[in-house]
Amino acid sequence: MSGNRAGESGGAVYVEGKKNEGTGTSTGGTFTLQSSDSAISGNNAANYGGGVYIAGSEVSGGGGTAQISSYGTIRGNTADCGGGVYIAGSEVSGGGGKLTTYEFTITGNNAAASGGGMYMADSGVSGGGATCTMNSSSGQSGTISGNTATNGGGIYAGSNSTLTMTAGTISGNTATNGGGLYVTGTNAKFTMGNGTIRDNMAVSGTGSSYGGGVYVHSGSFDMNGGSITGNTVSATNGGGVYLFEGSFKMTAGSITGNETKQGGGGVFSHKGTFTMTDGSITGNKAGVNGGGVFLDHSGSKYIMEGGNVTGNTATSSGGGVYVSGNGGAFEMSGGAKVDEAPGNEIYLPAGNLITIAANLTQTYAGNINPQGGSGTPVLGGTIISANCNKFLVNGETGKIGTDGKLQ
Repeated sequence: MSGNRAGESGGAVYVEGKKNEGTGTSTGGTFTLQSSDSAISGNNAANYGGGVYIAGSEVSGGGGTAQISSYGTIRGNTADCGGGVYIAGSEVSGGGGKLTTYEFTITGNNAAASGGGMYMADSGVSGGGATCTMNSSSGQSGTISGNTATNGGGIYAGSNSTLTMTAGTISGNTATNGGGLYVTGTNAKFTMGNGTIRDNMAVSGTGSSYGGGVYVHSGSFDMNGGSITGNTVSATNGGGVYLFEGSFKMTAGSITGNETKQGGGGVFSHKGTFTMTDGSITGNKAGVNGGGVFLDHSGSKYIMEGGNVTGNTATSSGGGVYVSGNGGAFEMSGGAKVDEAPGNEIYLPAGNLITIAANLTQTYAGNINPQGGSGTPVLGGTIISANCNKFLVNGETGKIGTDGKLQ
C-alpha cells in the first residue's frame, strides 16, 4: 500500500473504533500487517497517521486493534502527528486503540510535530489511552528506526497512554526533544523490560534540545531491564534520559555511553524523582557538568538504593553525580555506589547534603567534591556516624566527622 493520501487521518489504513450500540457492546475494527512482502510506504495524512490510524472508541465500546508481525514494514510515510502510526485514545469513557508488535520495522517516517514513527494520543474525559506492546517471537523482535519529528523522533506517548517494551530496538531516530521517545502527560507510562534504545539524537539548529534517548515530561518511566546507549544531545541536557517533573524508576538494565553538550550525560532531572535500586550508569559524558547524573532545581530528587554509577566524565564538574546549587536532593542507602575513581566524583555545592537513609553496604559509596571548607555539612540523616567513613573527599579518607561535617 503506497502513494495514498488522506485529508485528515490514516494515509493508507484507518482502523475504526466502535461504541455501545443497542444492548450489545461492540469492539473496534482489526488490522494485521505481516510478512516481509507487506509494506505500507510513501503515504501521507494531513493530520494524523501517515501510514496507519488506529481509532479509539467514541463512547464506551472497544477501540481499534492492530498487529504487526513476520517482518511487516511501515516506512517513508508523513503526517503532522504520527508519521508512521497514530494510536488514538478513546473520546469519552471507552477503550483506546491498541497496537501489538513482534517482528516488524517502522522506519524513515516523518511527523512535522510529534511522533515520527508512532504517536500514542491522549484520551478523553475518563477514557482509556492508547496502548502499544513491543514483543518478540521465536527470539526475533522489531525496530523503530530512522524516523524524525520535533518531539519524539521514534515514539510520542501522551496522557493515559501505556507503552510496554519487552523486546526490540528504538534506534537512529531524531527530534528536537526526545530523539528516541517522548513520554508526556498525566498517567503516561513507559515500561522497559528489555530491548535497546540506542544511537538516537536530540538536535536543534539554534535553540535547546533535550533527551537524546528518552524525554519524560510529567509521565513515568520504569526501567526493569534493557539498555539505553549511544544517544546524544547536540545543544543542552540529558543524553540518555531527560526527566522533567516526572518519575523514573530504574531496577535493572544499563545507561551507557550517552553524551550531551551540557549537563546529564546519563540522566538529567529537572523537578523529577529518579529512584535507582539496581542497574548501572556507566561511561556517559557531559560537555559541562554531570557525566552520570545531573540534579537540577530544588524539586529534583535522586533516591539511590542500589546500583552503580561508574566511569562517567564531565568537562567541568561532577563526573559521577552533579547536584546543582538550585538544591536538588540526593539520598543514598544500601548497596548504592558512585565509584570513587578519579573523574567520577560527586559534586556537592555548599548548603546541599547527601542524606543517608539506611546503612551503606559498599566499602566506599562515593568520592565527594564539596564546595566548602572545614565545618561544612556534607552528610545528613540520623545514622551519619555509622556511615561517614564510607565516603572519600577529593580522594582522601577520614575527612568527614561523625556529625557529617568536613574536618
